[in-house]
Amino acid sequence: MVMNKSFLLVGKCRTKKDLAGAGGVIRLFEVLIEDLTQRNIEFSILDLNRRNYGILGVLVIYWKLIGQIGKHDVVFFNGTAEEYRFYAWYVVLFSKIFRKKTILRKFAGNFDLFYEKIDPISRRLITYALSNADLNYFETKYLVKYFQSFGKRVYQFPNVRMTDYSEPVVQKGFEKKFVFLSHIKTDKGVNEILEAGAKLPEDYIIHLYGPVAKDYKCPEGLKDRFEKTYKGPVDKRNVLEVLNNYDVVLLPTYHKGEGHPGVIIEAFSMGKPVIATPLRGIKEIVQDGVSGFLVPAKDPDALYECILKVSKDNYASLCSNALSNFTQFDNDKVMDRVLKEIKNCCSC
Repeated sequence: MVMNKSFLLVGKCRTKKDLAGAGGVIRLFEVLIEDLTQRNIEFSILDLNRRNYGILGVLVIYWKLIGQIGKHDVVFFNGTAEEYRFYAWYVVLFSKIFRKKTILRKFAGNFDLFYEKIDPISRRLITYALSNADLNYFETKYLVKYFQSFGKRVYQFPNVRMTDYSEPVVQKGFEKKFVFLSHIKTDKGVNEILEAGAKLPEDYIIHLYGPVAKDYKCPEGLKDRFEKTYKGPVDKRNVLEVLNNYDVVLLPTYHKGEGHPGVIIEAFSMGKPVIATPLRGIKEIVQDGVSGFLVPAKDPDALYECILKVSKDNYASLCSNALSNFTQFDNDKVMDRVLKEIKNCCSC
């Protein structure tokens, strides 16, 4: 399809300390790398993770970009809002100088709010990048709509996952087992889960998995419950296996940068319904009462009542709808479409 083009993949890689618990942005970049590897497409990687370069990280990245852009046919930039502010304009500028095609892919949500609040110089730099890139991708539908007029070609590139689970998805009966699998942070709704769980009947099980954020502080009255429910971080290779041991995934997040949370996509791939909050990106992928339930943020009482909504009567239907919903996030299907768009762009 685009096999005769060499790609420079620009994005954030793990640090040595991230091996068991890198965030969603790093995981998405890894999925892209894995996909292009399987398709035998030629590429090199330029790491945007400043922590991997030391105190002069930004300058090192600028220097590496100049050295690498001219050696490839297509520069595929993958970044967060801050990485767009620092590097996207620079990537587009030097791609133009070297006459290379440029693809920009924005991870996560809230980029519209970030764009509106930043300083005028940063806004102009981002506008330059978006307006002069050959292709622009955004994770959510609302961001595609907002930035539709900024670039030549603006498309959605949703959060995706590979269907690499070795066993077929088997729908099990409802056993009242709930799981949270993400970073252990206050704005991910961890405390609300602990509060709601404390009120549930004893036959309900809730477990928490994920790396604990440095700034997370469990409220004094919930520490005992946290110690009983927290099961530690999970290696990326074992995420689906862990999810398969539970009935429902919990994500009552109010994290500002949330787009399409990866754990929701992973839950759908296993036919697991989700209880989450109605943030803009989540509302695009979770249908209330169909593939899960949406619950107000920062409301442990509402979360408690929502958990009780899942029953033996509706569980099979919720699971079936969740599994059907995964189709739009299947990496193979999404990448087939994206590579066609890249091919059309490169042939212009």
